[in-house]
Amino acid sequence: MATTPNNKDTIYVDIDDEITTIIDKLRSSDARIVALVLPKRATVFQSVVNMKLLKRAADTARKQPVLITSEAGLLPLAGSIGLYVANTLQSKPAIPNTDDQLSDEESEPETLALDDTFDAKASAAVPVGALAADEPAAKVTEDAETIDLDDEPDTKPAAAASSAAVASKSASIGKPNKKLAVPNFNRFRKGLVFGGLALVALIVFGYFALVVLPKATVTAFTDTSTIRTARAITLSSQEDSINIEDGIVPAKVEQVQKVSSQQAAATGQRNAGTRATGSITITNCSDSNGEVTIPAGTGISRDGLTFITQSSIEFGFTGRQGNGSCRSVNNVTSQSVDVTASANGAQYNLSAGNFSVANGSSYDGAKLRASSASAFSGGTDNNVKVIAQADVDGAKQKLGAVNADGAKAELKAKLEAEGLEAIEATFVAGTPAVTTSGSVGDQADNVTVTQTISYSMFGTKKEDIKEIVLANVNDKIDENRQSIQSDGLDEATYELSGDSSNQSATVNLTVQTVAGPKLNIDTIKQNIAGKKAGDVKTYLTATPGVEDVQVSFSPFWVNKIPGNAAKVTVNLEKSSGTDNAQ
Repeated sequence: MATTPNNKDTIYVDIDDEITTIIDKLRSSDARIVALVLPKRATVFQSVVNMKLLKRAADTARKQPVLITSEAGLLPLAGSIGLYVANTLQSKPAIPNTDDQLSDEESEPETLALDDTFDAKASAAVPVGALAADEPAAKVTEDAETIDLDDEPDTKPAAAASSAAVASKSASIGKPNKKLAVPNFNRFRKGLVFGGLALVALIVFGYFALVVLPKATVTAFTDTSTIRTARAITLSSQEDSINIEDGIVPAKVEQVQKVSSQQAAATGQRNAGTRATGSITITNCSDSNGEVTIPAGTGISRDGLTFITQSSIEFGFTGRQGNGSCRSVNNVTSQSVDVTASANGAQYNLSAGNFSVANGSSYDGAKLRASSASAFSGGTDNNVKVIAQADVDGAKQKLGAVNADGAKAELKAKLEAEGLEAIEATFVAGTPAVTTSGSVGDQADNVTVTQTISYSMFGTKKEDIKEIVLANVNDKIDENRQSIQSDGLDEATYELSGDSSNQSATVNLTVQTVAGPKLNIDTIKQNIAGKKAGDVKTYLTATPGVEDVQVSFSPFWVNKIPGNAAKVTVNLEKSSGTDNAQ
């Protein structure tokens, strides 16, 4: 920045300077007339806002700026704001002509008036450089004392004016000018974004409130009658077509096999020890002369414990019995045989003594006597768990309750997946096939029971059942005046009658069908679209057989039927007091 000792100053503007920097340079100048030398393509002055900011700051600081530039694009902006422009520092400054300021006849530009003593005509040919630096010192001093940029008289002495200028400069440098308001573009951008979001939210809410959410339910109470259909029908997997007269309906049977297992703890006990052994001497005390044979496997016992002979023995008798006792001479025959305890256990370790022979008196009248000369030994105890029949039976009962519900649901899902109506009454469980991990009496801590059951269920086309029902209903209504409002098949009941096989099943069908005035739901929805509740009632009650109408809207702000038929529900219900037909 170049400064002169008089009332003129020259400031060179850099191409990167912002408007605030230029304004600060203007305020910091001591001169009243400030020449701003602009670089080429000075973009900062291509904005009318920046021009106005410069003009306002100059007016506030009581200064007169002159733009030194030759760019024609800046002249209209400067002229519209009222800024002086000169081509060079030696050119005469003037406000450029604009369409709003000059007519075609006006060609003389407005010249810069510095104060009351400035002679524009006398200075017209004087370069601005001369005006800024070439005047005599005395004249500059005089101008500095008397110059008045706002046309108000300056009555203060020169020294006071100079002090005031210095004070004003210091104040302007230390404290920003509050009157100079720079627009906050960030705040404007945020406001624009939030405003756009609010508008989008309002549009979305309006769409949901006026298009998506509105619904209406119309219930027409009609003079209707209920026709009951009850008959037996046969579901046959062997037929391909319906026979209404005989009640035979083509059907399909689905089967599923369920394998399940249940484990139960073994509760039986068995002694798994060893058996005692010994030797028995059998004496034939019979008066019979015939021979006596004791076969292997004959039991001899004492104290409730039985031993089994391991081989057969034969007796040949040559003497006689006397006084009920056996002779101890050669007339008596005796033989020894090995025996083994009939069960495990240490209780079979008996001492020497007498034993009785099973059926000893039946061998040709022979009387057999048995005794042991030494104790029996070798019997031991070892009690272990074994599978009891009660363990197997208990596991079977638990298995039967586990699989039935799951099999029924699976069969129903299969039939419905094929587009058939599942007749749950035909659900049948086959005979279970049961296997166990061990036999009753086997040593084990637990037993696993496995059960395999085949389940079956019939399914048929709902249209075939409907044909049988309508054949009965159409005989009981006036088809010219009435129509079927509800076939009742969704609430139909089936009961299995007799046995079911893989080929057929007979069930008792019961259906309650509702017949009433001929009303077409789709036509009603089309005709009531956009109508209010009162208009809907008037329209429907004009139909013969319609006795009352109720209309409800949702949400609460809706007061007419939506135009979208999918948003409208029309229910036909029977009025109280109507008759039933059988």
